[in-house]
Amino acid sequence: MTKRGGWWFAAPVLLLCAAPATGCGDDDSGEPDDGGNDAADVEAESGADADADVGSDADADADADAGADADADTDADDDGGDDAGCEPPPAPPVVPLRGQVRVTARDLGTSSSIDGSAVFATPAALVWHEEVMREGDCRLLHYDSTGCTEPCWDGVCRGGVCEPFPTYQGAGTVTLTGLGSGTLTLADYGAGTYYGYLPDTSLVAGAAVGVQATGGEFPAFSIDGVQPALLEATLTTADELDLVNGVDNVVRWTAADYCGSRIRLQLKTPTAAHGLPPVWMIECDVPDTGSLTIPRALVEAFPETERREICVLIDCPPSVMTRYTRAVGGAAGAEAELVVESNLTFYLVHPAP
Repeated sequence: MTKRGGWWFAAPVLLLCAAPATGCGDDDSGEPDDGGNDAADVEAESGADADADVGSDADADADADAGADADADTDADDDGGDDAGCEPPPAPPVVPLRGQVRVTARDLGTSSSIDGSAVFATPAALVWHEEVMREGDCRLLHYDSTGCTEPCWDGVCRGGVCEPFPTYQGAGTVTLTGLGSGTLTLADYGAGTYYGYLPDTSLVAGAAVGVQATGGEFPAFSIDGVQPALLEATLTTADELDLVNGVDNVVRWTAADYCGSRIRLQLKTPTAAHGLPPVWMIECDVPDTGSLTIPRALVEAFPETERREICVLIDCPPSVMTRYTRAVGGAAGAEAELVVESNLTFYLVHPAP
């Protein structure tokens, strides 16, 4: 079924968390269940390296796999350039920049809104997960909070070492332009964090967007970017993606006409405790061509995951698929990035290998 990205609001409950209806304890937010319950017919092609389409539209997937739509398949399998020869943007670095500005579209079908947020730090924000396997455009990531001999209250325990949190910095007044009918000045919440909200506003594909910061401890900067189209993807059901062992898994979406966008897929397990990141995650980042392949090796190394709508003492963050554009600016050594995104959140189901 085709689904458009949205938002699940976090419930203010300390130890009882519904997921993905609340999506608490994780940076990526979710969206409400629209009640879809049509099971997917997952078809595996013959051969040792067969692919499983995780989408529920079996006829459409069969046509695509059989090569009936040659033009569409060519576009999905090429290097990401469109008919005009436009090259897709490169993947972002693994280590984030010091300045992070994010514009996120929330589209629920009956209503839409835009969130704006920013955080500035020195050095850059910590990377919680460690890469344990990489194949193609996908990585298997793991977070292990054990191993430190002393409590790590002021940082992140990774590989037995307590890495301290960065120092967060103010950047003066931070303003977003090009969204809706006016500008949005983000509220300064202190400690280098900013937030703002625009109700009844949607992204306009291809339209300009910008951010300006007057500067403070973090230097002033200005970045111009572009808005992506809203994301529509084919899941196994309306709100669930099922991973299939024994084959590569293909995930499909409606490719954007604008070639400057990328797709990031993050498949998540529950956390080890409330407030921590997912223990395991598969992350894929690809040009916006209409499909991506999760290699069999990563699927079978990923632990068993079930659909959890209620979680106690741990968090069950939703998995998320994102269409985004990215632009970079700022002074050398104090670079910042503007990411504009449309998200689709869903439950993840994966049987034990």
